[in-house]
Amino acid sequence: MIPALRKVFDHDHDGYSAFFGGPDCDDHDKDVHPGAKDVPDNGIDENCVGGDAHAEANVADEDHGKAAPTAAPAVDGGQNVMIIFVDTLRFDHLGLAGYQRDGKSLTPRIDAFAKQSVVFKHAYSQAPNTPRSVPSFLTSRYPSQLQVDKVFKNYATLLDDNDTLFEALRPAGFRTIGESSHFVFCDDRCDAGVKNTDGKPMRLNLTQGADEWDNSEAKSIAESNHDIAGPRIAKKTLAKLDELAASKKKFAMVVHLFEPHSTYMEHEGMPITTHGTASLVQKYDYEIAFEDGLIGQLLDELDKTGLAKNTTVVLISDHGEGFGVHGGDAGFFHGSTLYQEVLHVPMIWRVPGVKPAVRDDVVELVDLAPTIAALFDVTPPSSWVGRSLVPAIVGGTLPPEPAFAEMLPAPEWDHEAKSMITPDAKHHVYYRISDAT
Repeated sequence: MIPALRKVFDHDHDGYSAFFGGPDCDDHDKDVHPGAKDVPDNGIDENCVGGDAHAEANVADEDHGKAAPTAAPAVDGGQNVMIIFVDTLRFDHLGLAGYQRDGKSLTPRIDAFAKQSVVFKHAYSQAPNTPRSVPSFLTSRYPSQLQVDKVFKNYATLLDDNDTLFEALRPAGFRTIGESSHFVFCDDRCDAGVKNTDGKPMRLNLTQGADEWDNSEAKSIAESNHDIAGPRIAKKTLAKLDELAASKKKFAMVVHLFEPHSTYMEHEGMPITTHGTASLVQKYDYEIAFEDGLIGQLLDELDKTGLAKNTTVVLISDHGEGFGVHGGDAGFFHGSTLYQEVLHVPMIWRVPGVKPAVRDDVVELVDLAPTIAALFDVTPPSSWVGRSLVPAIVGGTLPPEPAFAEMLPAPEWDHEAKSMITPDAKHHVYYRISDAT
């Protein structure tokens, strides 16, 4: 009854109440509530946390005892860049992280790729679901900083005011290409049956800046959850790589592979032998194994065409999966928490001429675009908030920084939270704002 009564006793109608110990510290001012941004030094605690914020002193010229970054040796990304983006892939279910099922790694191809690459062991997503995370890393902005048509929306449209990675790369001579088959990349590339949850045509506008984006055979939201899209995406990507190798055109490509997103599909030769919730994890693991084979096909094609010699390849995921690591409403899936199992993702860079390494730095998905820009000597837009990881990729020192994440309210999950992983990856601060708990 308390949540219901709090809605009744929300005097300033800002979505939060002070009733029965509720989180609103001033229920007579709609600009004061836990979801507000605190303006420094105005004498008001807008977000009801720790009093009024204070502006940070300018410490640009002060020495706080941190080691200066090591000067990075000259390096470039080659001619091309390919981002393989796997949906819902937890870092700790990769063989390179020590995970096994049936006495062996599920990901022999990714493991072999990692041995040729720079692996960031502590990479974190900025959001727990695809419609918040993908626009975040494509624009190097935290979810709350994105310019969208409507924030309180399950699948918001990214406005053209945002600066995407492709928009930064295209003026530098890259042919910008997307390969996918999923409703989040629909825009004008899907049939009329692919609708947003409000009944309107699906249009997230994530493809802005692309010279071409093949999103053929994308399904509706319900159909996608029972789709095995990977083989058709791999097939058209292989054909595109053949074409690009023959033309010798400079390219930047994003390839989205939807497995292992729920509902997890079964695959030939991988019988499910468990029951109940254990079977969900087994299905998920076999989806990863299935995807590993498709990734192997893409890597083989790069080798066969000779593109591997001059193409930077990055493997990432947009978020992980819950699997009941935390109880309650954390659940088995994703989108409803900011626990580490949902945020900890792969970030693996294979850069031509760069020695393989395993890095302990805490990094973020918003660092993806600035790092690619730095590798190819492209000036990053001023709106990007991530940092270049090139110093770490070439074996230098990367100043320690935390990783942040946000869960923004939406009709599908009307809760808000913020998260910080400390720079040493040893502590996780999780601040959940909810009027119900």
